[in-house]
Amino acid sequence: MKEWEIKKILMFSSLLFIFLFSRLARAQEPADYYQKNPYMAHHMQKGVPGCLTRDLLRQFLTATVSKDDPALKYLTENGCILFRPDVPITVLEIGPEAGPLTIVKVRGYVNDGNTSVEIWTFRLGLAK
Repeated sequence: MKEWEIKKILMFSSLLFIFLFSRLARAQEPADYYQKNPYMAHHMQKGVPGCLTRDLLRQFLTATVSKDDPALKYLTENGCILFRPDVPITVLEIGPEAGPLTIVKVRGYVNDGNTSVEIWTFRLGLAK
């Protein structure tokens, strides 16, 4: 074999290896894949809060951390919800913060997709 043929075979083998490895890696996505790649999310996880405004969502987080039950009750009756399992969503906007508590804006679809609402929630609630 000539030297250029050997290089050609090695290059092809390398590309094939990279392609196969990338396919295998995608097939074994880690559990937090959709927190790292939020625009790929399709659903919300059960029990994650969502609110009509960022400010209400921050108040909800503060009330949760401080275990302020009256505030949580007020917020869930006035602009905040806890997501049901598998609510279909579209990610619209991602906040500048980093990490699982990054605030994201999603459009949630209810009534078999006939009704939608734009709501602020946390990145940690995103799921495939």
